[in-house]
Amino acid sequence: MSPTSIVLAIAVLVAAPFCLQQEPQTQEPAPKAPAKADPGDDFGKQLRAIRSTLLNSDRAAVEQAAKRVRALEAAIPDDDARADWTRLARLVAIRVGDRQWLETLREDHDLSRTQIGYAVMLARSQVEHANLEDAQRTLAQLGNIDGENEREKRRVYALRARVAELQGDVAGERHHVEDIVDHLHMWPRQRCQECHAPSKQPDVVAGFDLRGSWIGERYVALMKQQGDAENVRAGAAADLADDPDDDDARIHLAFALRALGRDAEAEPLFRALPWVILPDRELPKPRQMATYP
Repeated sequence: MSPTSIVLAIAVLVAAPFCLQQEPQTQEPAPKAPAKADPGDDFGKQLRAIRSTLLNSDRAAVEQAAKRVRALEAAIPDDDARADWTRLARLVAIRVGDRQWLETLREDHDLSRTQIGYAVMLARSQVEHANLEDAQRTLAQLGNIDGENEREKRRVYALRARVAELQGDVAGERHHVEDIVDHLHMWPRQRCQECHAPSKQPDVVAGFDLRGSWIGERYVALMKQQGDAENVRAGAAADLADDPDDDDARIHLAFALRALGRDAEAEPLFRALPWVILPDRELPKPRQMATYP
């Protein structure tokens, strides 16, 4: 081997360890695929555009708007969009004097302005003005509301409970408070999360402060006042033993234990619900969440 070859070989051997120690080259992250357009956003834009044409518009403009609204019915993407479409369709039908169309919309769902929604607003006003008997009658006229949308049901239950408390009707308040407690286990379901899930993460279940909610606090206080916490505890414990996945029983059991002063036993029951807000949990805040009334 020539001297030159020997020098080159030595150079390669010396450099090799350093080459092996070099950090591997990092690849550029693949570009993220563009977010898919939400059909509800486009639908909402079209409704807003039509509504804007109705501001101080003449009859011809309203008739043109009616055609556009009718054409959009086949493209309604979800229940929330249907509620928005229905409100606009009713307005246009009234303005063009189309009674037949208006009547066909009579039974269409409207999640925020149904008859029950107006009754809730009236009853709340009556409560705020201390017209408790009038509020009670307004709410009583609604009868059984099990088939109504979730938001309005919660509001009716809450108003009925508040009226009963203001009237000193402990049994009545307990009944209406339990109407809400019986629905708390449904928090992670779509019917609740469609209003409360984070707007930027619609598939993520928002957290709920179950332990600190006013409804939980009133339920615990009423069990203490009525002295039946042990009966509630025993019944809920039996239901949970029969079905370990029964979150409704788990919630009732946790609140009953708190009413009995056994908070340490209640804690793991709350912790078993992954959507319950706890000091050591990072959960997204819910949208449209406020104590009512």
